[in-house]
Amino acid sequence: MSSVKCVMSVATVGLALSYPVLSARPALAQIPSNPQVEIVYARPRAASLQAVANRLKSRRVLEEFAQFMLPLKLPTTLTVQFDQCGGNARLYKPGEPATICYELVDQIEKIAAKSADDDGEMMLAGAVTQAVFHAAANAVFDILDVPIWGRREDAADRLAGFLMVEVGSDLAYWTIVGTASFFQDSGKTWTGSQFADVRSPEAQRFYNYLCMALGGDRETFTPILRDTLLKTGRVVWCAKEYSDLRFAFNKTIMPHVDPDLLKTIQSMEWLKADDGRLAIKEVEGSRFEFKADLVLLAMGFLGPRKPGMVEQAGLALDPRGNVLANVKDYKTSVPKLFAAGDMRRGQSLVVWAIREGRQCARSIDESLMGSTTLPR
Repeated sequence: MSSVKCVMSVATVGLALSYPVLSARPALAQIPSNPQVEIVYARPRAASLQAVANRLKSRRVLEEFAQFMLPLKLPTTLTVQFDQCGGNARLYKPGEPATICYELVDQIEKIAAKSADDDGEMMLAGAVTQAVFHAAANAVFDILDVPIWGRREDAADRLAGFLMVEVGSDLAYWTIVGTASFFQDSGKTWTGSQFADVRSPEAQRFYNYLCMALGGDRETFTPILRDTLLKTGRVVWCAKEYSDLRFAFNKTIMPHVDPDLLKTIQSMEWLKADDGRLAIKEVEGSRFEFKADLVLLAMGFLGPRKPGMVEQAGLALDPRGNVLANVKDYKTSVPKLFAAGDMRRGQSLVVWAIREGRQCARSIDESLMGSTTLPR
């Protein structure tokens, strides 16, 4: 076989000091917003918070969030706003706007500014994104009349973390890293209260959020959360909590989600933009060449292609349009056909493809040979 010469260059992920909360490709102008999501940048009463408000507005944080919410079919208007609260948090009340406080953003900015450039920028992105998702989750519970067991704030944090893992795993990675960094650098405070121990209400809020990430993707987030969540007894429950929430989400919220629009959102590279925010930058002098017999190019993924094998085999699909297969043995609805990675899960991080590919290989080996020694 003739050799194929492949030219590679090393790249680093760079973050510019702005609000890299949600940014997608295609360009913003090409992506419609959810018509039922109303956004407000209230004018702060304190002059000291005006600069914070100006930065948020110029960065179009809420406009991009409204685009992220595009697949959700809401029966009434969801209003999300930034406002001065007189403190770092304003509890949601039914019928009122979901509010993120300028005071909280101001605190996040000040703590992030003390960190190294990359850490501070990621911290800013993660903590602000979490605040927006948390506030909106509270309002969605109200609008869709979703039953809540336990503390409402806990449920909102779980849903915020769950959505990031399920809808955009790249988004989840950067926001979880940023939020965990903020937790550490803020002296283990989050919404302004000290985390005395994991049993306190404020600590629970933080660990609820991280637990969704760990429960949804243990392999990716274990190294990240080693110094936070993994030092608590809470970690053993994360997989079950994630599974329980996924079941509840499919029952109560998924019926209100447009599956085609969801695929559009999932296909976007959130947290990447042309203005330098979380952009890929080539490292000067890092270009190199190596020989290969075969080069496979991964050019992006918009979901399993239905015409052809999927339709001809009569494979069952899940509500998101992916091939339906369980994560125990990766068997599909058709005997002797298996599915893993993006085909089963949808567009996701490469670590998912590696993990599910190994587990699926073990299942196939066991199906063919009757037993297997392959690791799971």
